[in-house]
Amino acid sequence: MGLRAKLFVLTILITSISLGSIILLEIDYIKKILVNFYNEEVLQESKSLLNKIDSNIDIAISQHSGAFTMLLNIPKSKIQSTAKRY
Repeated sequence: MGLRAKLFVLTILITSISLGSIILLEIDYIKKILVNFYNEEVLQESKSLLNKIDSNIDIAISQHSGAFTMLLNIPKSKIQSTAKRY
């Protein structure tokens, strides 16, 4: 193989290695962008879910406190008759 052919093959080899490494860097960069986007979406969804859970807990606490207040205001005779029934 002549010198020109060897140089041509080396040029193609170096070019393909360079392009391959550039493509790998671009894939890694795209992967980082997608992971950041996915993490941001998960974070937003988690915040939304936590807000819903907090509001449901607040509603449940207020309902239970109302029920306990009602129980405290019931006369003792009514409590005793209900307890005997159950």
